[in-house]
Amino acid sequence: MDVTHDVIARREIERLRTEAERRAAELESFIASIGDGVALFDADGKIVLANEAGRRILGVPADIELADIPKHYRLYTMDGVELPTEQYAYRRALRGEMLSDVHFRFATTWSEGIISISGSPVRDSEGRIVGAVVIFRDVREQIEVEQRREDLYQREHKIADMLQQALIPSAVSSPLPGCAIAARYQPALLEAEVGGDFYDVFDIGNGRLGILIGDVAGKGLLAAIRVAAARYAVRSYALLDPSPSSVMARANDALSRDEAPGFTGMVTAFFAVLDTNTGEVTYTNAGHEPPVLHHGDHRVEELSVGGPTLGIMTHGNYEESAVRLTPDDTLILVTDGITEARDGTRLWGKEGLLATLHNICGRSHEEIADGILEGARSFCGGSLHDDAAIVVLRTG
Repeated sequence: MDVTHDVIARREIERLRTEAERRAAELESFIASIGDGVALFDADGKIVLANEAGRRILGVPADIELADIPKHYRLYTMDGVELPTEQYAYRRALRGEMLSDVHFRFATTWSEGIISISGSPVRDSEGRIVGAVVIFRDVREQIEVEQRREDLYQREHKIADMLQQALIPSAVSSPLPGCAIAARYQPALLEAEVGGDFYDVFDIGNGRLGILIGDVAGKGLLAAIRVAAARYAVRSYALLDPSPSSVMARANDALSRDEAPGFTGMVTAFFAVLDTNTGEVTYTNAGHEPPVLHHGDHRVEELSVGGPTLGIMTHGNYEESAVRLTPDDTLILVTDGITEARDGTRLWGKEGLLATLHNICGRSHEEIADGILEGARSFCGGSLHDDAAIVVLRTG
């Protein structure tokens, strides 16, 4: 009977050993087929298995023994600070930590590069840590592409920012007697791209003043270049014929025919000519936020007469209209960065602008411009999420 039990026990042990070897071979075959690098470590931190993909990623020659690989391997942070061995992924995994897709620089005797590492502990049926598995992949090309993209973005952002600063004056004053002008430009959050809001005030001659405000669709370098095209198109055509409807029609044709790559963004704009001798303002509106004329008796008038947005289709038809300003009147021009200031899902809107204006309309033109900007900023928590421009005009 004892002999029979012994034979059965030996057979069971042999069966289990064969099953374990089969599973080990399957595991090794599976690991070998993975395109990422894979390394297994025992509970003492000794490497017990590494696939060919891992050797290839690290540049380890085939004749280097598995146990000798750690002697030729160093790991660094992305900033180039060498990590102590205790901070290696397998060591952290053996302490029960999990790592997921963390980028490191590495250097071996044969190669160097950037890898993304994930690591986790291996536990037995009772939850005890008996080893660690580390998976890594080569991300050097990906990181370099991302870095080139970031460098390109930073260069374009700097060029666009310089161009925008050249196009949008930091301060503005009337070049003619008989009127007072205040202007404000507020960039969006620092991490945002350079936007397309702009304004301009210029002398047309014979006591007339050109006043322009607009918004180019899009952001970045192309938007800044589009701003330059729109601004100087309006300036040039105004000197040829100051009629706002004529200026807008010609500027629209020019911008619509612009075939430069990427120049597909529309431009909203409002252009007015103030005759400082009479106080008459002749204007047209090309799809822009209607300016507000606040009269001395608190009546409010919106200047919306005009035509289509610029830069979409040639031969646009633009109507023009005229209003006469008295010394008690204030003309306020803004971009949608002001009216679309947000607090969650709520917009400051034209209502917020008019409510603020009602409270500050008795102040100077400079204080009105500051008050409108502060009102919009306060509504959305102190910082605008889009760039914004404001022009305030008074006569007398």
